[in-house]
Amino acid sequence: MEETILKSYEIGYLVKNEDGAEAVIRELKRQGAQILFDGEVKNIKLAYPIGHFSSAYFGYTHFKIDPELISNLKNTLKLDNQITRFLIITPPFAKDRSSGPESVPAQPRRATRPKIEASVETAVSNDLLEEKLEEILNK
Repeated sequence: MEETILKSYEIGYLVKNEDGAEAVIRELKRQGAQILFDGEVKNIKLAYPIGHFSSAYFGYTHFKIDPELISNLKNTLKLDNQITRFLIITPPFAKDRSSGPESVPAQPRRATRPKIEASVETAVSNDLLEEKLEEILNK
């Protein structure tokens, strides 16, 4: 008898109301997922309207599930009219964190920008800029 290997996932979702968040958790459990951490559900203003809604409830959950069940989970969540959007990812989980949930995604590294130093020699006066603008506009 083969033992199924569970893989860690994170789902981020937008729902129309707080009951929608409960629907996501309920479906995860129905599919046999082990809930590791359930983040706080917050009402947020959307960057652009989705349907006729300008705000939604955002939540996220870390869970473990058999990878073969993910496509069935996605199909079921798509059919639920309480769920506006969702995204399931396999994040890199940090190990040995003393506080918080059992598994927490690692913080992404930030790209460093090269410093741009302004040179005093290349600075142009407003008078020169105005002269150049007049020259361009009068052509």
